[in-house]
Amino acid sequence: MIRVFIADDHEIVREGLIRLISECRDMTVCGDVANGLDVVRRAKNEIWDVLVLDLSMPDVNGLEVIQQLKAVRPELKIVVFTMYNEASHAVRVLRSGAMAFLSKDRPPREVLDAIRKVYRGGRYITPTLAEYLFERDIDLKKDPHQTMSDREYEVFILLGKGMKPIEIAAQLNLGYSTITTYVHRIKGKLSVNSIGEIVQYAFRHGLTD
Repeated sequence: MIRVFIADDHEIVREGLIRLISECRDMTVCGDVANGLDVVRRAKNEIWDVLVLDLSMPDVNGLEVIQQLKAVRPELKIVVFTMYNEASHAVRVLRSGAMAFLSKDRPPREVLDAIRKVYRGGRYITPTLAEYLFERDIDLKKDPHQTMSDREYEVFILLGKGMKPIEIAAQLNLGYSTITTYVHRIKGKLSVNSIGEIVQYAFRHGLTD
């Protein structure tokens, strides 16, 4: 029996998922919450096999929940079911530790397929996301920084050490506009939105020494 926990701030969504899962003989719902803090708190004291998680959550957002859970419950399988579209959020979420990403415009019963797939240890990729990954040659098995070119990686490391783009341009004897282009590419490959997030990524991966 697959033990499923649901975290979504919309009561209608939670009730719909509970009804859907209750129809399955191989699953049971262990509980549900409406905010991120409760997910992390209850995960420390309860046993679930699969968490179905929304990204847009009060108190602690879904991405932060994933990161915290991976520290305390690394074996927990996570299915993200959210209003956000796959192209703009899926890569970052999957690389953070989730095993499936479905936007809420997908057929609801597809969530059941995702739960079963991740429970067995697989990763659930929708056809839409598979096409997106293929077109951009994105390999989810590699850390994002491992996909950078030599020059992108060089700029990334200097950013991680706290250097500003204008300082990097001077050190590498390159134009400022060239460096800003590299920064834009690095943000895309790391799925981040700011230089501050680039620095945090480099620190988390021990690349700032």
